[in-house]
Amino acid sequence: MGSSALYGDGLSGEGGVVETPRIRLAPWQQQVIAKANFVEYERDRLLPPRPKNDDPIYAATDVPLRAAREAAGVQVNGEPLHGRSRVGRPGNWLANGWTGGPIKGAFVHLHLALVGLVDLYTEDDIKAHSPGVLARMQHCLAPTDRRRQEAEALFGTVTSGASTGTTSPQQIRGGLSSGGDGNGAATELCRQRAAFREAMKISYEAADEQHARVRSLRNTLIIAAALLTALVGVVCIVGLRFPDAIPLCFQPPACPSTNGSGGPSPGDIPIVALMGMLGGAMSATFAIQRLRTTPAPIPNDLQVSLALLKLPAGALTAIGGLVLIHGQFIPGLTDLDSQGQILAYAIVLGVAQQLVTRFVDQKAEDILAAVPSKGRRPMSAQELDTETQATGQEMPAVTSTA
Repeated sequence: MGSSALYGDGLSGEGGVVETPRIRLAPWQQQVIAKANFVEYERDRLLPPRPKNDDPIYAATDVPLRAAREAAGVQVNGEPLHGRSRVGRPGNWLANGWTGGPIKGAFVHLHLALVGLVDLYTEDDIKAHSPGVLARMQHCLAPTDRRRQEAEALFGTVTSGASTGTTSPQQIRGGLSSGGDGNGAATELCRQRAAFREAMKISYEAADEQHARVRSLRNTLIIAAALLTALVGVVCIVGLRFPDAIPLCFQPPACPSTNGSGGPSPGDIPIVALMGMLGGAMSATFAIQRLRTTPAPIPNDLQVSLALLKLPAGALTAIGGLVLIHGQFIPGLTDLDSQGQILAYAIVLGVAQQLVTRFVDQKAEDILAAVPSKGRRPMSAQELDTETQATGQEMPAVTSTA
């Protein structure tokens, strides 16, 4: 299959021009392709001139890059894997979106390839990449985490030091192959690479764990919203079948679906549930504005899940609140005089579900705040001191090993 199949161009065959189906790659698949191409460029730039097939680092990075592309459902040239990939099959897209397996597998293999490149880094490369590694660790790990403390002690001031740039990649590889018995600069750089490789691996693992927490919370919210929706449906069915079972009419004769006529009607419960969902939607609009916007697909799905949870929650609080008012459970509220008042209270009670779901909103905000962002920079010494004082534990002294 040529690249034209990716964009839906026609292919010439014996019967003339054959239209091929247009295949659209998801944003995360395009991101995997771009990152894999960049890793290959970095590898070719850092590798010394020698046969690639005989190079252990080339082999160590080539395997995870192929696995990343396969997890994303694409070939090396970016074309879809129709025969072997399970990502684009209609029966699997829902399961893949729920578990996040292909996304997690693709990025884990990309991270392994990036970690493998550290054995080719010069001092300048370590200094250039250390801010990103430190930013991920400071964002994902607690200030009392020993691994974060060690990384800050080793690389916290490397970026501000003078660049020596005296060791070439060939000298580095020579020192690595001889077990660190080369010149002093190569030996010291081998130690820096070993520490930096471990710090990078830990930072990626911590970031992947934070994304998994976001996905887990999203799935939990979807299940909770589905269960609450089913419960609202059961209550509405009971109201339709047995209007007198859940009385929502007040004196003088006023019911949610009628005004001035006697007796409950089958439409009372559904109308109150609808007004409660309207109040829940109003509450969801304000709650979503508080969340940090991000182009990543999972946090956006989390925001939608939070909004969906508030709709059935608003319906239940509206029905339950009016039942409490009808039973004179709330002091000062006994009878509602008109149909308009009943519906207005149903909307207000739907908004009031925020008193319960705000704890879920806070949990979502905390998890989203821990997800690494490209705009986050490493903490300065003053910010580290402030964070350390907040935790009540002293940080080790930051020293340069360069």
